[in-house]
Amino acid sequence: MADKKQQTPPVEPFINWSRIPKNWIWVSVILANLSLVPLGVVYAHRNLHWRQPRTSIIPDMDNQYRWNPQQYDPEFKDGRVMRNWVEGTVPVGMLHEDDHLYRGIEGERFATTFPDEIQIDNNLIERGENRYQIYCAVCHGEAGYGDGMIEKRASQLAISGNHRGLSWVTPLSYHSDELRARPVGHIFNTISNGIRTMPGYKSQITVEDRWAIVAYIRTLQLSQWTPVTQVDQADRERLLKQIEANRSQAPAMDSEAGSEQAGSDAEMTEGTQPEGDAPAAEGAMDTANQAEADGGNG
Repeated sequence: MADKKQQTPPVEPFINWSRIPKNWIWVSVILANLSLVPLGVVYAHRNLHWRQPRTSIIPDMDNQYRWNPQQYDPEFKDGRVMRNWVEGTVPVGMLHEDDHLYRGIEGERFATTFPDEIQIDNNLIERGENRYQIYCAVCHGEAGYGDGMIEKRASQLAISGNHRGLSWVTPLSYHSDELRARPVGHIFNTISNGIRTMPGYKSQITVEDRWAIVAYIRTLQLSQWTPVTQVDQADRERLLKQIEANRSQAPAMDSEAGSEQAGSDAEMTEGTQPEGDAPAAEGAMDTANQAEADGGNG
């Protein structure tokens, strides 16, 4: 009897799987797996790339209906989706009343000074150089002598006769007397609206960048044609020494060139010309006459 009193009852497990119906166990496993589906969907939409737009749980105005350009709209009498501006109205900030800034004009003449809104400094000139290299150098050349890559290619086609009947007007050099004398407003107007065969660039270049290009063109002109009176005293003395050194070397070079020319003249028979000179001279005259008649490009 004593042994029976000392026996302890068996301890039941925390979960008695034998008492749980097997159907409930399978349902729990399925629900646990289904709970991972939302996490997988979120991961896929955040990290994978899809051709279709992502699914929006709350779309709001993400997929609103819109009209395409040139589409028919029966709501208007003329059936056009694209509407004109209301007559007599101007968009905010688009009035452009300042003729000096937006057109390069003061009164009835081209402006000779830069607008007050344009600050002349190194940043403006560097910006102008950048825009010049993109839009202008292909025709006018990097130094502004009108010898850009397009000019060289057009000249080659003209010489070879493979121009297909098209004509080409050589761009003017910025270092000619005519262009050095042009006011800055005239240059700005040319960039904006074009001149002769040169197209306008106001739809591609902003107003500020056009004035920056003008400032850079003026810098190019000064770099190639600066009066001595505008040079600092220290730089002036250095330049004068360099000029004197060049002059001292000039006679020797001239004598060598003259001896070579005399030798070539002695080989030629009097009253004759070397083959090819006459057509070249005639072509040069035609080119000069064409440029003079058209006034050049730029």
